[in-house]
Amino acid sequence: TKESAKILNGISVRHFAVSPDKSTVWVATNSGLVSVDVESLNTYTYTKENSGLPINGLESLCFSNRQLWIGSDFGLSCMDINTEKFTTFYADGKKKNQNTSRGTVLSMDGKMYFGGISGLTYFDTKRMERWRSEGHRLHLRLVDVLVDGKTVHQGDMSGGYEMLQGVVDDCARLDLRS
Repeated sequence: TKESAKILNGISVRHFAVSPDKSTVWVATNSGLVSVDVESLNTYTYTKENSGLPINGLESLCFSNRQLWIGSDFGLSCMDINTEKFTTFYADGKKKNQNTSRGTVLSMDGKMYFGGISGLTYFDTKRMERWRSEGHRLHLRLVDVLVDGKTVHQGDMSGGYEMLQGVVDDCARLDLRS
């Protein structure tokens, strides 16, 4: 209908998924994640600036229970739609893990597959849920530091100080004085 065509007028829709309770359509766009209430047609946009998304350009969506899995150029993110909290996962600690909507699928046993420019990313959602329910916690691993959008390397200087003295993950001190 004409009314439904105006909901996301001018926004590039890359992928969409319907919530398990069928009350919301979730839309991956180049401007963030948009939720559309199916009754009122009200929308809300989650962006890098107002949520835990790692990037606004999203490529793919897939539901596993009340978890919305989001593929992007910066890894695989998971949004708990009850709490609206985001967690992002990077394969091998690398931020450049593009996942595209060409080939997003959730198998019946809870395994999720995202096809991307570097191949197929496999993720076992049931194993992750079991791991969390057993009290395990994710450990923070720093893999990159950016200053003004540029990667900081060992030996780079700022204000006469060496910013990074060693590998990021093993660095005892990070000095960003100007």
